[in-house]
Amino acid sequence: MKKVFSLFATLALLLFSCQQEPMIEDDGRIVLSIQKEGKKVETSSIDFIGEGGTIEVGLTCKGDWTVNAAPSSWLSVSPTSGTDDATLSVKALVNTDRDSRLGAVIVTCGDENTTLTVTQSGTWLELSTDSLLFASAGGADTLKLSSNVVWKVITEESWLKVSTASGKGDATLVVTAADNASPSSRKGNITISSDGYNLPITIIQDARYLIIETETIHFANEGGRYEVSVDDDGTFDVTSDVEWLAFEKQENGFTVVAAENATPDTRNATITVFLSDLTEGTMERTISASQDSRYLNVGTSYTHFDNAGGRSEAIAVDCNGTFDVRSDVDWLTFEKHEDYFIATATDNATPYTRNATITVYLSDLAEGTLERTISVSQDARYLNVGTTSIRFANAKGKSEVISVDCNGIFEVKSDADWLTFEKQENSFFAIVAENTTPYSRDATITVSLSDLTEGILEQKIVVVQDGAPLGEENGHEWVNLGLPSGLLWAVCNVGANTSEDYGFYFAWGEITTRGAYGSAEEYKWCELFSENLTERLTKYNTIGSYGIVDNKTVLDLSDDAAHTNWGGSWRMPSPEEWNELQNNCTWTFTRQNDVTGYKVTSIKNGNSIFLPAAGYKNNNSIFQDKRRGLYWSSSICESDPRNAWFLFFDASTIGCYGKFERWSGITVRPVCRP
Repeated sequence: MKKVFSLFATLALLLFSCQQEPMIEDDGRIVLSIQKEGKKVETSSIDFIGEGGTIEVGLTCKGDWTVNAAPSSWLSVSPTSGTDDATLSVKALVNTDRDSRLGAVIVTCGDENTTLTVTQSGTWLELSTDSLLFASAGGADTLKLSSNVVWKVITEESWLKVSTASGKGDATLVVTAADNASPSSRKGNITISSDGYNLPITIIQDARYLIIETETIHFANEGGRYEVSVDDDGTFDVTSDVEWLAFEKQENGFTVVAAENATPDTRNATITVFLSDLTEGTMERTISASQDSRYLNVGTSYTHFDNAGGRSEAIAVDCNGTFDVRSDVDWLTFEKHEDYFIATATDNATPYTRNATITVYLSDLAEGTLERTISVSQDARYLNVGTTSIRFANAKGKSEVISVDCNGIFEVKSDADWLTFEKQENSFFAIVAENTTPYSRDATITVSLSDLTEGILEQKIVVVQDGAPLGEENGHEWVNLGLPSGLLWAVCNVGANTSEDYGFYFAWGEITTRGAYGSAEEYKWCELFSENLTERLTKYNTIGSYGIVDNKTVLDLSDDAAHTNWGGSWRMPSPEEWNELQNNCTWTFTRQNDVTGYKVTSIKNGNSIFLPAAGYKNNNSIFQDKRRGLYWSSSICESDPRNAWFLFFDASTIGCYGKFERWSGITVRPVCRP
């Protein structure tokens, strides 16, 4: 009886074991499987970690088969062909991007195909800094490491230690630098390395230091004392190359003591401050010391006479001897007094300034010389005009009176035929003809003395006349705002009859208006992937993941709504031209003929345009009008080409931004340059 029970128990265990392990039936299909917890499990996908690796996949197939892996840049399979059942080795290389990536292994057996989806996670290895700085005394500092891979630390510097030699994932590394007892700074490198990564960190350590507060010291001839502070991280000493200097050393500095100099010559010395406890090399700083001899000080180094000549003010002389005065010209004479003198210049009747040198010297020196010089200049005939520039509006006009101050006879000329003059005794008027062009024009007025016996004496006046404030280009009105670029701005929007009208709404790069906006599906330069409805740009794109890359960033004129609708030289403004308008005009949020918007007034000529707050169009409706204005520019946002640059404003904000979807409907204000 016990034997029968044992037999039934054994059969029950076998039956239970068979029920627990899934079986892969051979029903003529292509079957892919992997080992999972010691069992063969049918699968349609496999996952790799970021470091890559190899996964064995079982293939059940009757007949000849072939296998392909894609993309082949990082995914491979072996073998690639065979007959009947086999084991496939699927290999993935390391993924050095943060983002995960997808691949596929495609198996063909007879007329049947099946696909194994391959997913690989991303990897990263990042440091909080790429450099560390240590003081000469050394110490420790930390590096923050962010990672999901295995890494190791590499360094060949004996004076650097890292707390952790290797690891995986995030870590905080402690870097320790030994003491630097040399007079030179030193530099080393640490590298954090992993498959696909090498992150270098530059380590710099200061040398021993020695800092003094000054580079030069000066003593009067009587001698004296001078205190010098010393900042160092060692033991300093001080010496000199002369006998007339002595030193009194303190803990954080020293005092320099100079003896009296009783000679007529200045004298110089070099003071050397050095660290005396270095184990190698030298570290020293030098101070240049100088000392006066007998002294001579004159109250001025320069004096000036007008062309009529005359007497100077008293020129003081401070010395410790007997002084005298001489000159290198015959048109100067001198009156000498105890501690000053007066110079007298004759009249200068020439058109040229003239110069001389007065020499004041000690006449009682036993040896050598001690002197000071004074530069002298004297005016010639003079000519002064009341202005250097005149600006006219574009209309015919006459300047304010222009004064002329001179000591001769003046005349006025110009290099332009649209500029004439009315001359008075001590002044004149400039008269300009009308400027009918939109561009300013320049001329130069020359005022000169006509009765000089030699040479030329003249002054220039720059004349600028503004261009016309209004005009037309191809039947549409423009306003001249006097901008630096000379650009002319339209009076109204495309599709508008007045400056207050909103006009038409356009998607960026489209030249006709339509009823509804906001959908990429209806946008002229976009198509959608049917499987996930992802936008795919077909023109004006710089990034491959957004569609076809043509690196066009500025609208072709054929896609410019301003140019195609108005013709001539009309076009949509660039972001830089919107910025020029903002920077050279005052912007006033107001209502004009019951329409809200900005009155934009030129700082240069006072002309203005009005930009209505037309909002934007989404689907079939206009949103945020009367509160906000949005106007296209001619350029895409290169960092995200699905968007284009546009002007945005409301009551408190004005700016040109690069984040508005190109298939949105907003207004267009044209510009031109006839």
